[in-house]
Amino acid sequence: MEAIGGVHRGLIAFHTSVLLDFIKKNHDARKGNVPDESILAWYLPAASEPLQICSKVEVESSREALVKETILSAFLLLSALSHTCPLTAEALSSILKLATACASRVSPKHLTRTFIALCAVQDNVSDVVWSNTLTKSVLRIPDIEQELKEALPYAGSEKFIGGFLSELVPRLSDEQAFRVVDALVTHSELPAILIRSLTVSLFKALVEQSSTESHSKIRSLLVQVQQRHPDVLQNSYDDMLETDSDKKDVLEQALLSLSMDLPGTTKKLDSVVGSMNADSNVRIIAVRELYEKLKTGDSEEKASIQSALMIRIQDTSAPVLEALYANPAELLPIIFNDASAYIDTISHVLHSSPAPGRSIIKAHVTFVARHLYPALVERSDGTKLAGRLFYDVALPFLLYSKPRQKTASAIWEILEATEKVDDATFGLARYELLAGCVDAARWETSDDREGGNRSASSFIKVNLAVAGRIAENVVASDMFGDHITAFLSKLQDQDAHARALAYLVVRSLLSRLSGEHQLDAGLRAMTSMGLEGLDTMSDFLKGAENVQEVLDDTNLGYAVFHKPSSRNTLSRMQASILVMLPTISRPSGVSLNWLDDPKAMTDTRASKYMQLMRTVYKLANSTVLPPMLAGYLLRVVLINLGEDSLRFLASIWLSSDPKVNADPSHYVSLHHAAAFLEAHHATQRWIDFQTIIPAILAALQHIDRRVRGAALECVTILAKLSQAKKPMALYAYDAIYGSSSDALQYLDWADLSKYIQALGDAREHILNDASYLAIFHQHHLAAPKWEPKRESGRYKKRILCYIMSHVNACGLPSLKVSLLKSVAEVSSSVKSQMLMDTIQSVGPTTASAFGPLYEEFSVLLISVFDASAADSLNDTSGTAWITYQDTLRHFFQSGSVAAARRALANRIIHGLFAELTLQRKVELCQLLLELGQSDHDVSKDCRDILISVLTEVPVIVHVLRALQPDYADVEQRASKRAKVDGSEEGGSKGSLSSLNAFADILSASQLPGSVELLTVILETLTKLVHDVPAASGDKVFAEQLLLSALENSANHMHEDTRLPATAIRLDILVELIRASENPQTFNQALLLMATLARLAPDAVLLNIMPIFTFMGSNVFHRDDSYSFRVVQKTIGSIVPVMISSLRKSHPERFELHVASRAFLRIFTDAANHIPRHRRTGFFSQLVDALTPQDFLAPVSMLLVDKVANRVVRQNVADARNSLTLPLTVLQRYPLELQLSTLVEILREAHRLTKAAANPDGSVQTFLELPSDDEHTEPATTMQRQAQALLIFVGQAIRTVPSAPFTDDTPAHSYSADLLSLTLDLAVSKNVISSIADTARSAIKDILSSMTAIDFVLGVFTILQSGEPTVQQGALELLGDNLAELKDASRTRVSKTVIKIIEATRKVLLSDVDESLVIASFHGLKGVVITMCPGEESALTSLVPVVVTYIRDDKSVASALDIMSSLVVKLGPRIIPYFKDIVSVSVSVFHSEGLSVQALSTSLNILQALLHSIPKFWSKNELAQVLDVYLESSSSAARTHVPEMATLMKAVAKKAPAKVLLPLLCETWTSVASADKEVSEDQLLAYWSVLKRTIRAAPRPIISDHLRQLFKTFLDAFQFFASNPQLQENIEPAAISTFLELVVKINEATFKPLFRKLFDWAFTIDDSMANARKLVFCHIYSALLDYFKGLMTPYMSFLLQPTIGLLEAFRKQSKVSTVQPIWRAVVEMLTKTFIHDDSVFWRDDKLRQLLSPLVSQLAVSVRFNDADSKAAVSECLLGLAEVLSDDSLLKSLNLDILMNTRSEDSRLRLQALTCSEAIWRSHGGKLLGFVSETVTFIAEAAEDDNDDVVREALRLKDAVESVAGRIDV
Repeated sequence: MEAIGGVHRGLIAFHTSVLLDFIKKNHDARKGNVPDESILAWYLPAASEPLQICSKVEVESSREALVKETILSAFLLLSALSHTCPLTAEALSSILKLATACASRVSPKHLTRTFIALCAVQDNVSDVVWSNTLTKSVLRIPDIEQELKEALPYAGSEKFIGGFLSELVPRLSDEQAFRVVDALVTHSELPAILIRSLTVSLFKALVEQSSTESHSKIRSLLVQVQQRHPDVLQNSYDDMLETDSDKKDVLEQALLSLSMDLPGTTKKLDSVVGSMNADSNVRIIAVRELYEKLKTGDSEEKASIQSALMIRIQDTSAPVLEALYANPAELLPIIFNDASAYIDTISHVLHSSPAPGRSIIKAHVTFVARHLYPALVERSDGTKLAGRLFYDVALPFLLYSKPRQKTASAIWEILEATEKVDDATFGLARYELLAGCVDAARWETSDDREGGNRSASSFIKVNLAVAGRIAENVVASDMFGDHITAFLSKLQDQDAHARALAYLVVRSLLSRLSGEHQLDAGLRAMTSMGLEGLDTMSDFLKGAENVQEVLDDTNLGYAVFHKPSSRNTLSRMQASILVMLPTISRPSGVSLNWLDDPKAMTDTRASKYMQLMRTVYKLANSTVLPPMLAGYLLRVVLINLGEDSLRFLASIWLSSDPKVNADPSHYVSLHHAAAFLEAHHATQRWIDFQTIIPAILAALQHIDRRVRGAALECVTILAKLSQAKKPMALYAYDAIYGSSSDALQYLDWADLSKYIQALGDAREHILNDASYLAIFHQHHLAAPKWEPKRESGRYKKRILCYIMSHVNACGLPSLKVSLLKSVAEVSSSVKSQMLMDTIQSVGPTTASAFGPLYEEFSVLLISVFDASAADSLNDTSGTAWITYQDTLRHFFQSGSVAAARRALANRIIHGLFAELTLQRKVELCQLLLELGQSDHDVSKDCRDILISVLTEVPVIVHVLRALQPDYADVEQRASKRAKVDGSEEGGSKGSLSSLNAFADILSASQLPGSVELLTVILETLTKLVHDVPAASGDKVFAEQLLLSALENSANHMHEDTRLPATAIRLDILVELIRASENPQTFNQALLLMATLARLAPDAVLLNIMPIFTFMGSNVFHRDDSYSFRVVQKTIGSIVPVMISSLRKSHPERFELHVASRAFLRIFTDAANHIPRHRRTGFFSQLVDALTPQDFLAPVSMLLVDKVANRVVRQNVADARNSLTLPLTVLQRYPLELQLSTLVEILREAHRLTKAAANPDGSVQTFLELPSDDEHTEPATTMQRQAQALLIFVGQAIRTVPSAPFTDDTPAHSYSADLLSLTLDLAVSKNVISSIADTARSAIKDILSSMTAIDFVLGVFTILQSGEPTVQQGALELLGDNLAELKDASRTRVSKTVIKIIEATRKVLLSDVDESLVIASFHGLKGVVITMCPGEESALTSLVPVVVTYIRDDKSVASALDIMSSLVVKLGPRIIPYFKDIVSVSVSVFHSEGLSVQALSTSLNILQALLHSIPKFWSKNELAQVLDVYLESSSSAARTHVPEMATLMKAVAKKAPAKVLLPLLCETWTSVASADKEVSEDQLLAYWSVLKRTIRAAPRPIISDHLRQLFKTFLDAFQFFASNPQLQENIEPAAISTFLELVVKINEATFKPLFRKLFDWAFTIDDSMANARKLVFCHIYSALLDYFKGLMTPYMSFLLQPTIGLLEAFRKQSKVSTVQPIWRAVVEMLTKTFIHDDSVFWRDDKLRQLLSPLVSQLAVSVRFNDADSKAAVSECLLGLAEVLSDDSLLKSLNLDILMNTRSEDSRLRLQALTCSEAIWRSHGGKLLGFVSETVTFIAEAAEDDNDDVVREALRLKDAVESVAGRIDV
């Protein structure tokens, strides 16, 4: 403690800076200027002695920081010394120990950085003796490993850290030492020099130390180095081997242990793991150990070892491979476990990319050649694997090339070495394909070897010689096929050298083979090369003149040697093989049929040769480049073929699919053919080429335009050839199609010439349309019926025979199809006759031969059976019909071609069937029936055909009679049935099945209407019913089908057909209706009877009673849709027949109704027996059958009459339910028909009413009295019936849809009739009350449901009736519904509406009840709301009437309501009544008993007037409204209407401002009158209106009335001054209004006003002076708030008065009286300070104000009010804000602080509070006045008042926040 007792921080800083400056400025080691020993003698102790002292000294905690600074200064001085001069190892070590001794007093970071700095520039750091103590001390530093890692980026850190690590390696048994080393080794930023030195140290330690624990830790560290820095580890290992070679084994074991000692491994598997190490040395060692362990290991371990050794085969290190292959005896058995996999592996290794090194290749090949191959040869299954060694391993390296010549030489040397082995069997050189190859290679290079240098030519010779020798060996080999396959597969090898050598071998092979072997090899080579074109061969042929020269041995060998991987080299090799292929000889003794199907050829030599030639030709034509090679190939091919060239070319273009775009070879072949033909023409060799024309016809149909164009070129040349008189020979006579050419028919020269010329004439059409050839043949070869006997007809037949003969003879499917397609549109019997043999041959064999073309071929072939073939088919002596039947049987079976079946059907339907004889037709129908029944898959097709062709009655009759069952009488049938056996039953079933099928077809066909057919079908039905047992299900089905057929035929009878009753017998139908147990049969019979009612009405009427009888008993109880439809159809067919007869006898409608009443009652009386959900449909059907126009009304009345007794006693809902049936029936018909029906019903109601009134029977009615109602009076019944009809009309009219009608439509007439008839019943005096009431109810229903026109007309009619009650209801309806009309409908009824307005006005002018008046106003409101142009005048006439009602206080609410709408709609038209409207609207507010709604309506009227005619408002009207507003604003008003505020807004905005402003100014006098009590609500309302008025008024009008307005404001301000109680609520409203006025004027206008206002407030000294000044301050504050800085210049008026006021306030003894004005002045000054922009408040003015304003602190204290204190504080803050002069700021600060010495504690407290606020807000300005402020703070801090003390402390804090700590 004493040692540093006098030390101070400044002394340490001085000591350090002086020494540091001295050592840095005077000494620099880089310049050689280092301190001498004398300097070091005093400097070093001065820097180190503090460390010695501080390491031992004990100090208080408060002085510990000083000790730390002393140590750090010493560290700094010693580091500087280290960087200045070199230190000895002893001195450096001592310094480090001293620094370490102080470790506990400094941070680890400082200590570590010091060590780095001390050692960074010293060169002898490695010589430092790291004592045990020093090392341990450094290790004990907390987080030393982290600090060392962070220090690594510093320069020179490796010197200290490297030495430290070297010391730690021997101490790795210490856990802390190991942790430090491990942390640094795993650190990614560790420098390489440290890694290298550490690795060496670890290796030495691993070798020298014997501790097991240390070894494991060292190995773990080395493993980390190995994983992160393998190169460093390897280099360190190599250096260790060089320096300590005697420790090689130990080092190897150490290195190996790094890979073996892994978690989870066993000792047995350590070598296996080591073999996979990244270090090649480790792998070599591991492989050696694996071989050693292989001899002694167990089976499980051996498997792992063998797997590890096999994996090493892929090793990339040659020494590892040498070690692997060093023990072949041990390795071979392992390889033989899966020799194929081994070959795959080394093949992949040797030929991978990038290529392996030469040493690796030699290692593998040497082992394979010397050891593996001999071992494989000895094995029985090794031949194939030995071959793989040759092809996959050796072959790619046998070729000499410039990139690989050294590798190839090495391989040949290996092979040569293996050849020299004593036992010739053992050596890859003795492989059968390499026999003689070594000698050949040696021979070709013998000259070069003697000279010492081997030239490229010698390598080329070796390549060619080896390839030739291998080819010879292949030819001589017993495995010729396998070898040639292998070499061909190598043509696509990825290895360029293997591929090139394979090409050379194949080329040599082709030159050595002959016959079929050569042909097969050439074809396979062509395929294996995979050529698609010759585009890639253009480069190597550039500049060449001769293909043979380019492709000779020398050039080819040169290219292979120099650029084996080049694309040009590959193309050259491919071309060298390609040019050999056309030279292959044609097979001897073989006939080449070029136009035959290759699949059908039996001789493979011919097919292969033709395929080869075609392939070469197509390839040559696949591109335009290079022309030299392509031309050479084409020339060789065509020269070799000679005369067969044309057939060969035809086979080329015929091989193209005509439906897709062709290859170039296809159209090029046609051009070559044209050249061939042109050559004959040029040499005048007139050859007949008609045998080739069909092939050209096929080309003319090709989709590719280029093909057609080339074919037409051939046609053109043929046309020129045909101009010769006679041909010299016929091309390919009887040979064009081989042996089948004998079937050809030839054309004579004239026919051929004509045909060719015709083709040539159609050139343009054929060229542009691929399908035109068929059209050409259709026009050229189709012969009319009259033509066949003429020469032109015979010519066409000959051409067709010629073409068809080629179809028969040709074996090429595509040609057959093309020829058939070309004549597909030609209809001729020749086609079917010529192709009959071909048709007979169609079968499964044909399908397989034609493949995908079979379907098209079949369709085209059998299409010849059209109408033209009918003669052949009708011929009974020929076989054509039999063939046709066989064809039908073939294609109408499962699995046949569906398209062909459709084609046959199409031909039958479209022409053929019609041309057949009746016998053939019947046979065809029977055959189709048979085929359809025998095969379900074709039954539909057969059925469709029969449905289409069965249109002739004789055919149907013959077939139907052939299928009829036998008929006999009952006794005979009974006896026969007893003898029927099972076979007969089966036959019966079979015939019945056929009958069913035929009947089904008849029912689905469009049968002709024929009496004969009806008779035969009825006859068949009769036999079926009487002959077949009743229990048969087929019988029932047959009955139903025959009934359908009957209906089918009957429906197609002519509508005018009428059959007598004896023409057809309907007994069987009646019997079926009577006796059938099947509902379907019954329904069908009933439907058929309905159908026949049209054809034979007399016959049906004879059976009408049984029909309805059985229908009622069998159908009505069935509740199904079909039965109901049967009833509908029966009614629809039979009822019209009966009604027709009634019409003839009763032409008048009413008479017709009465006559049909009994008939109709049959149906209506049965209504309850019909299912409820079907009643509507039934009666609708009945009405439709009766004709709705005549019988809807009677049927409806009868249905109503059934429920009349119940309906008249029910309510509306129940009555509607009872009338559901007639209502729903009525609704199903159009609107016009519904209305006419209702009119008819109302007429019947009139008749019933009259009949009830006149019971003498003079009035005839439709409804009759019920027979069962004997005890009821007739009149009562009729009245009830009439009432029920009226109820029905009322219910029905509700459901009638409304629709717009013109005045002249029948519906409009019906509507008028409805209204008039109902009104007649409603108002007639002769009608009883019940009927009249019902009629009135119906009127309401009618009116509510009528259309717009009818409704309006109806209302007008009612208004004319004079009945008040009805008028009231109509007007209510009008008001409710008129607004619902669309605009168009409303416009259409405008004229009628005008009449209604006039009628309503008359009603209002008359003396009527109030209810009618209200209804009238309601109706008129609907008119007004929907007003249309033209109605304005009529509506305007209503205004005085409405005004009268309001003035007379009658129906005021309704009148106001209509007046509101009138004002809105009429607009300016209301001007004549404007004043009256305003007057009565205002007068409403003086009436009693009105609702708020009525008052609101009156306000709406006034507002509407303001919007529509604002210019017409005068002072009088506005005054009335204003008075009402002010009165209603009073709290004493009876009613407050919310709309009043809205009205006044409109007044302020819309009323003329020039009228309203003076009025408001005048109104102020009355509002603020002293004669009455002032109402604050009225005052607020007044200022609200005035404010809005000023805001809305234009500026010019404001200027015009400014004097009056300002006077009003002055009066108001004076009023407020006189009434202080109003200043809080009313004065702000007035001031706000004044602001609106100021906004409207400019500054020039405002200044005089402000001056006047100032004079008003300050120039008059009376009792109201302060009150005026207060109001003025409020006004000026408001102006400041609104205009902000614009108003501060006006303080020039107020400055002196304000100062005077402040002085007065200071002197005032009773301040309570002046508090309001004082507060207003202070707040006004605050606002001027805030809003001033240095415009007004300058230093001179502020100096005048400062003292008076500060004096207000004392005034605020006397108020004893917190708000006043806050106000003066805020004002002084504002003053401080605008002050910028320091003297003024000082004065402000002192003046405020001087108050802290006041005797009044409140003042002292207020002064401190204000000062604190100023210092906190503006302390920066007051910074220079801290000292003087401190004095006051100190005084206040000793005050007796605790509040003052606390406030002084707060002021102290505020000052310190600005100036820092102050001592108080």
